[in-house]
Amino acid sequence: VAPDHLAKAAAYELRQSRDRPVTVEILSAVGIDRLPRAEAVTWLDREASEGRDIAARDKGFGREVRSAMALRQQWLIDEELADAAGERIAYRRGAVNALQRRELLRLARLIARDTGKRFSETKSGDPVEGKLARRIDAAGGRYALVEKAKEFTLVPWKPVIERHVGKDVAGMMREHGVNWRIGRDRGGPTIT
Repeated sequence: VAPDHLAKAAAYELRQSRDRPVTVEILSAVGIDRLPRAEAVTWLDREASEGRDIAARDKGFGREVRSAMALRQQWLIDEELADAAGERIAYRRGAVNALQRRELLRLARLIARDTGKRFSETKSGDPVEGKLARRIDAAGGRYALVEKAKEFTLVPWKPVIERHVGKDVAGMMREHGVNWRIGRDRGGPTIT
């Protein structure tokens, strides 16, 4: 081993931390204790539906994740959204869409009650226009609240629109989100 090995290793680690800083991904805006019975598509569902085993120790938070996953699977079976399939579950046809819709309608009821505005649901191909009021953090993900004078809609959130909160926006609803047109008279750049 070279006499300067430790110094070289420390310099390498310093370069790595500067070039590739640690990134943190928030998987859920709600605590893990609320996920097992959430009427939404949670990150637990995304992991299970893709057939991935959650790499978590059987201690501390890892134990909480494993427990939440087991409770979630039983809740999905009880709600007739999934069937037991050995150690895993098999989601029934339409289960994911049903969970997404439950969350969307629950959020819409709360916002309608708070704002006095009517919820306008959007489907693929529908235009989305209005003031980007705020981001809504929910168990199943994030939504953009877009308001008009008497109605509002909820669409999937994209971090790139953060700086446009409070401004008028327009876009077209697509199957997996909104193609936003941002800028003066919304003739600016398109964000997909």
